[in-house]
Amino acid sequence: MKKIQFSLLSFLMLTGCGENNQSIVPNKDNTLLIQGVSVNEKVELNPAITNYDLIAYGNEPTEAVLINLTGQEKKLLGSISLKPYSNIASLDYLVWKDTLNKALICLPILTCPDGTTYKIENFGDKLKLSFDLNQSKNEFSVTSINEEEVGNRVPVVVSGNINFTVPSNWPLFQKDRFSAIKVNDIAIDGSIFKIIDFEESKQYYNNELIYTTKKFTLKKNEDISYLSIIFYENKVKGNALINLVYKGWDFKNIEKLSDQFWKEDQKNIDFNLENIELIDHINNRRLNVSVNVNMPKTYSDLQFGDQKIVMLPIHNRYIATVKNDRKIYNLGFENSNELIDISIIQELAGHLSVKTIIGEQEFMCGNREIPCSGITSDSDRQTFYFHNVKAGANTLNGMTHITGVFEQK
Repeated sequence: MKKIQFSLLSFLMLTGCGENNQSIVPNKDNTLLIQGVSVNEKVELNPAITNYDLIAYGNEPTEAVLINLTGQEKKLLGSISLKPYSNIASLDYLVWKDTLNKALICLPILTCPDGTTYKIENFGDKLKLSFDLNQSKNEFSVTSINEEEVGNRVPVVVSGNINFTVPSNWPLFQKDRFSAIKVNDIAIDGSIFKIIDFEESKQYYNNELIYTTKKFTLKKNEDISYLSIIFYENKVKGNALINLVYKGWDFKNIEKLSDQFWKEDQKNIDFNLENIELIDHINNRRLNVSVNVNMPKTYSDLQFGDQKIVMLPIHNRYIATVKNDRKIYNLGFENSNELIDISIIQELAGHLSVKTIIGEQEFMCGNREIPCSGITSDSDRQTFYFHNVKAGANTLNGMTHITGVFEQK
């Protein structure tokens, strides 16, 4: 027996599912038929008790629709992924309960696109989102109370539709909703690649930092490559490892680098390589990489109560999120003994609210109707100032600057 497991990202998105979005109007024909060997299920998404949350990242189109249905006897959670710039969708999972816990599971995301399409139709001040499933392949599972699967998963097909309307003025459907980061491209063997993402991570052993990785995601047409720079703790920068994953091959630098190839302070990164040779030892392939990048950073100078809090390593893609009618910046911090998540929310009405999460406690300053007292910003909504912003018994003071998002196309 094995437990059903969902990705951390899916779980985080679901924890925010089901907010009071009265503007989302499901249509009446939201019914799914699930059929397979000894499986004949019907799932109705009752419009009166069904919530939908639409999620997008950066300036990209909607990427996920989260479903949350609660009633006296039935509970349901689900997620549909949308492939950007297409009409393809995939029902990633659907978990519900009648007499037993039941589930459709097709993970990772976009694994089951066959027979599933979507469209968005404009009706003036409303947009209609329609998902049609025509013999779409999936897997059915029955679970016990402790979420262990009972028996094997059964291949099934799913037919039916899910559709609802939303206001057309939501930022979710607007282009250029966040400021874009302007950086130079990177040359790999003479081919020009665009930077579409950046993330930083740290590796520890026995509570000691071993190395820090700075990872760029690169794109040329539909080709994706990954360029990582690994800095070992207590070693000079010239001993850093350059790792490039390119067309399925794994390249590394041969010679020691100049100590000047990477310069970084609180606000900027300067990254320079001039025709550096990398080698894939397994396949005996070589190529050259040239980089001349000056990249602004997201940074912060914040106090929580009487303690300074430190910003955690960042994955740029997930900093700027749109959820229904809200534009959200998500940042993680730590102090001496706890993790603190801070979300800066731009409401549809134009004002700001702030959500602070410490452990299992969540504190809201402001909401859709009422501004958060104490937070202001510059005109570009990239630098935010905190003046005694309330978070439970504590306050937030200081500033944070969000550098923006990378363009994907």
